[in-house]
Amino acid sequence: MRKVMFLKGRSRICVHLTVLCIGLAGNGLSQTANAQKQSDSTRHNLDEVVVTAQYQPQSLRRSVYKMQVIDQKKIEARAATNVQQILSGELGIRFTNDLALGTADISLMGMSGRNIKILMDGVPVLDRGDIRESLNQINAAQIERIEIIEGPMSTMYGTDALAGVINIITKKPAAKTLQVQAQIAEETAGKEYSPGTGKGLHTQQLSAGWDNAGWSALVSLLHYDFGGFGADSIGRNHSWKPKEQWLPSVKLGYRAKHWDVFYRNDYLLEQIVGKGAINTDIYKATTQTFTTSRMAHQAQFNYRWNPDLFLNGNVNFTDYTRFTKTELIDYNTRTISLPQTKGAQDTAKFNALNFRTSLVYNINDKLSLQPGVEYSRDVASGDRIEGRPEISNYAGFLSAEYKPTDRINVRPGVRFNKNSKYDAPPALPSLNTLFRFNNNLSLRLAYARGFRAPSLTELYFNFQDANHNIVGNANLKAEYSHSFNGSLTYRKPVNDKSVYSTEVGYFYNTFDNQIVLAMSSANNQQYIYDNVAKNKTTGFSLANKYTTQNIDWKLGGLLLGLYNEVSPKFEHQVSTFNWSPEVNVEVMYRINSTKTKINLFYKYTGRRNSYISSTNAQGEQELVIGSTQGYHLADLNVQQRINSVLSITGGVRNLFNVNQLSSTASSGSVHGGGGNIAFSYGRSCFLALNVNFSNKLK
Repeated sequence: MRKVMFLKGRSRICVHLTVLCIGLAGNGLSQTANAQKQSDSTRHNLDEVVVTAQYQPQSLRRSVYKMQVIDQKKIEARAATNVQQILSGELGIRFTNDLALGTADISLMGMSGRNIKILMDGVPVLDRGDIRESLNQINAAQIERIEIIEGPMSTMYGTDALAGVINIITKKPAAKTLQVQAQIAEETAGKEYSPGTGKGLHTQQLSAGWDNAGWSALVSLLHYDFGGFGADSIGRNHSWKPKEQWLPSVKLGYRAKHWDVFYRNDYLLEQIVGKGAINTDIYKATTQTFTTSRMAHQAQFNYRWNPDLFLNGNVNFTDYTRFTKTELIDYNTRTISLPQTKGAQDTAKFNALNFRTSLVYNINDKLSLQPGVEYSRDVASGDRIEGRPEISNYAGFLSAEYKPTDRINVRPGVRFNKNSKYDAPPALPSLNTLFRFNNNLSLRLAYARGFRAPSLTELYFNFQDANHNIVGNANLKAEYSHSFNGSLTYRKPVNDKSVYSTEVGYFYNTFDNQIVLAMSSANNQQYIYDNVAKNKTTGFSLANKYTTQNIDWKLGGLLLGLYNEVSPKFEHQVSTFNWSPEVNVEVMYRINSTKTKINLFYKYTGRRNSYISSTNAQGEQELVIGSTQGYHLADLNVQQRINSVLSITGGVRNLFNVNQLSSTASSGSVHGGGGNIAFSYGRSCFLALNVNFSNKLK
């Protein structure tokens, strides 16, 4: 019944969006085109402004943090329907897929997703488990830009920020403006496609924003339908599970002379269907349906007494429920029953409360202070979760910015934690520095101490099904890290329409008690969360950018080194880093006479080696080097503006048709062994119709 309702809703949305596209196309609003021309002519003269972990918005060049910024221009050029497509081409970022659950996880500079803090407008996003599946549960059309800080940010953002922070900043209505945006997009899954529904990817989104007299409102709705990929001959047992998402969102705000406030509500309804193969001996099959419902509330408040003293506060509450329904279909008797085995019918509930407030006080032109407090509480319950566990964390933090001259910025910080489950370190220090030798050349050097308490999932969640056998470990220790990084940046405006920049970076991280999934000593088919003695990551990066009136290009490279102690038994054998290279190229070319944009994104990810413990023919544990195959990934698209309102985008993703990666990087896995790793459903083609209407209000 739920699926039928989804399909009916999709048909209505398609019709409404089509009518909207036709109606707006006839208006031919010239002011939208004029605004676009003005933006293109001035954008090269403006510094990129960042907000993540800043006292107040400031230019990227003056930030003490080494940051990557994915701006609106690049997001539009990628023609992405989800965050994974936006981030997949960035250096140091890799995604892995869990086909059994239909989810994806991310790693940053060799560190897994559970160590990456995901923020939306500066507020933490709740993930059900230890993977960052929320990245693909966000409406990409809402995103204004993405800011990425590499390296521990535990002083500012607490636990889960050992590897860094990804802050997804959403769009805001322009002042005194009415805006409407809509899109209909169709994409193949490999060679599989059926228009409108069924095979392939089908996306419809509609949003409207309004701002006037201090009030603002933004409403949006996204419907995403993936028909699955790689089904067997009778349409069951997909290798990539069918997935459907509904993502409505509302944002309301008010700003006065000295203060502003806004409330945001995001809802997710997601359904993933896994149809098992038919057992031809008994003619029975199982169908598993995973339904996720997530309601996130967020409120932020800012008050400015004067230019030197202002307060920021935010509070958010997320209620997350994941239903698992298993049906046993008997084709002989044409009946459906509900098995009562453990986990077959399950409701897992998670909720998170987070409150944070900070005060920025500019004592004088050289010294600023930021004291703050933060409180978080996570609760979980379900048939596969022991009891109703909860974790609370209380923290106070203090940072300062000292600028003895206009060219030197020193930012020390410290965070004090009290965790309800662990003896958190008494203090987490950090020190970030910026030295601007002149207007073009700058140096950043930083040190930070990181801390992460195990999640409720790692502690108490037991998950067994046909594809998983994972057991929580209530005896886990907290993770700690030390991080050092530095970067040298040269940026030179060639003329008023061209800018060249290059950046060389280095990082080194050590981790104690890092939490990993390890094979159980009592059962080689079972995996348990465990602490490993020490892991290290290091690397060198190079990024070159050149921007002109008609073309933006970027050439970058990364050499990533990974070190891991598999166990104390092999301590003296695991003493070197395994190195893996990455290269990316981006070209965004504009033909102004025809209002055409051609965009090419390419990334090479090299072979990744790692030490693993394996059992030899004599039943003895030995140390071997496993590896995961390298690959080339490229996307190409063309964007054509029809008039001031309408545009069309078409292109090809995964030009090299990468499907699976061969791997010997584990002696076994949560999913039942080594072998090939699912990467993608292969080369796909897409076409999107876009509407962008804007009207200035009096």
